[in-house]
Amino acid sequence: NPLSTSYFDFSDNKIFLISGDGILSYSNFENFKISDNLKLEIIPTNLKSIVTDNKFFENSYIGVKDLKIIDQNIFISYSKKISEDCYNTSILKGDLSLEKVSFKEFFSPENCVSGKNDFGVNGKWAQGGRIINFNSDEILFTVGTWGEEDLAQDKESVFGKILAINKNNNKHRVISYGHRNPQGLAKDGNFLIESEHGPSGGDELNVVNLSSKVDLN
Repeated sequence: NPLSTSYFDFSDNKIFLISGDGILSYSNFENFKISDNLKLEIIPTNLKSIVTDNKFFENSYIGVKDLKIIDQNIFISYSKKISEDCYNTSILKGDLSLEKVSFKEFFSPENCVSGKNDFGVNGKWAQGGRIINFNSDEILFTVGTWGEEDLAQDKESVFGKILAINKNNNKHRVISYGHRNPQGLAKDGNFLIESEHGPSGGDELNVVNLSSKVDLN
């Protein structure tokens, strides 16, 4: 998938990489030191039985958006087709294995954004999708607006938000809102460092104070 970036993470001295069209592979990290031609071993998955949208496997913005390994679980975010030309950013989760990874749905909002939305922007580039570990109970997940920018200020919507999602029951809460395409995310003490990307590159860098409560009233 040329329009999609590959994503990687490390676990047990191995690097795991997934392409935008869902090819999962790994290599021992030591191989980086001894060879200029790194060989990656492909790990079979069940993605083709879960993702039935052909655009996921084509040259398009639809595809995998991040990979994160937490507690021997592998999380991937991806563009999920809910109905014709209506998408959201969802998460799949599977047990980490070198033999085969069987993904299951972990977080999937019911709502979606159409390419013909009220805001008038077909923003398939604005998906977010970054996943990081937050605490023992939650992960953090960024969701873009998919072009319907007004949703970033809609406190009832998951679009345009940074969410904390419980690892066990999948319940979510809003950490921050008002984001267009939040893709970079890192935790530093009691702060989140978040970058937002526009259609032509990086737009802004935000600092979220975790000690401040989000006002959803």
